[in-house]
Amino acid sequence: MDIYHDLLAIGLLLAFAKLLEGVFKRFGLNAIIAYATAGVILGPVSGVVETSDSTQLLLSLGIFVFFFLIGLDELDIGGFLRAIRESWSWRRCCH
Repeated sequence: MDIYHDLLAIGLLLAFAKLLEGVFKRFGLNAIIAYATAGVILGPVSGVVETSDSTQLLLSLGIFVFFFLIGLDELDIGGFLRAIRESWSWRRCCH
């Protein structure tokens, strides 16, 4: 029965975070701020969501994947490849 409690907690966090994301976007704020605010409000402030070890593991993995996707979105592959090409061409002509 513990897995149902963990899934309910994660579902509440996701639903509340998406609601706050819509509200925060109207004010021009980033979605990350909405997600963090939802976690703080439902977690330590109100105590609605109590985390167990398995919930903590799932949330940690979710944070890791979330920041990985943000980094992947911010990565400029074209600029990265241009910088490598310029570096190699500079080495060939000047050394």
